[in-house]
Amino acid sequence: MKIVYLMLVGLLLTFPVYAKTAEDWLKTGNEFYQQGNYQNAIEAYTKAIELNPDYATAYNNRGFVFLLLGQYNKALQDFNKSIELNPNDAITYNNRGFVFFKLGRYTKAIQDFNKAIELDPNDATAYSNRGLTYVEMGLYKEAIQDLNKAIELDPNDAITYNNRGLAYYCLRQYAEALQDFNKSIELKPNYAIAYNNRGGVYLKLGQYNEALQDFNKSIELKPNYAIAYNNKGFVYAEMGQYTKALQYLNKSIELDPKYILAYNNRGAVYYYLGQYEKAIQDLNKSIELSPSVYAYFYRGNSYYNLHQYNKSIQDYTEAIKLDPSFAFAYFNRAIAYRQIGEYKKAVNDLNKAIELDQNLGYNRMVPWKII
Repeated sequence: MKIVYLMLVGLLLTFPVYAKTAEDWLKTGNEFYQQGNYQNAIEAYTKAIELNPDYATAYNNRGFVFLLLGQYNKALQDFNKSIELNPNDAITYNNRGFVFFKLGRYTKAIQDFNKAIELDPNDATAYSNRGLTYVEMGLYKEAIQDLNKAIELDPNDAITYNNRGLAYYCLRQYAEALQDFNKSIELKPNYAIAYNNRGGVYLKLGQYNEALQDFNKSIELKPNYAIAYNNKGFVYAEMGQYTKALQYLNKSIELDPKYILAYNNRGAVYYYLGQYEKAIQDLNKSIELSPSVYAYFYRGNSYYNLHQYNKSIQDYTEAIKLDPSFAFAYFNRAIAYRQIGEYKKAVNDLNKAIELDQNLGYNRMVPWKII
């Protein structure tokens, strides 16, 4: 749902037909990069490095292409070498910071963005990237400070408005998020990610038609965008249209077989359709990729409905370990304990659930059922 941008240094629009010097190969590589011919770009940058092993710009540019191809270890090696050769280049620190960001090494990413800003205090991109890293770390106020600075330095950058909108979204400040996503789309009308993110705000506000319009637009602009298909499926699930939901969740997983949220959501849809075995298969896959409260909770519900009460208790317990404040997990575990005659444990869990969410107390007046 988000994107950052980096810089490729030394880009030139022309290059000699017969590249001979390291500089010629750099220009050739830049031209291949502009054409989207990444493999040839890598080969050209490699030629430049062979001719001049101390060519910091060539290492940076080759590293950038490796980054675009998702070859993060190779990118990191090239950026490290570029910084060794030219330790005062803000752009390379920014690029290496993005590699660390993609690898989930957020502290390292912050250190590199800090260095980029130290070397170039007017680098809006470094502030934007550091701000987005803070979003991933859950430091939303710090993120907004950086993104405000980035906008001050470059008030016409659609990506930074998108990133700040994301920070506001995470803070549940939906009006501010909507304003930023609108601005992002105004500045960049073909920005699929901003449409997707704005759709997410409309979804939170319960404005399903507006959400669907934005997700449709996002898919129109970016037909292989697994996240938008997942979100569209989620809207239909919220509307109770489970068959349609499955259609788009299936597409999301087809596009990205490791997309955890799509497995979670499809598992939940199968659960609501009463197809508990299929729900468990999807939630198993989700947990295999990355254990989450959501996956354990719905798998526990599925096991409960298959009368596998001990397995459901195990899953609710795992959900509680991940989120000790999750009242519904205590409530449902209480019901499962009651089914196996563990009444004391059931009462303890029910009391804990009501302590966390007093509204659950009303369920004492009717036969208990899974929430």
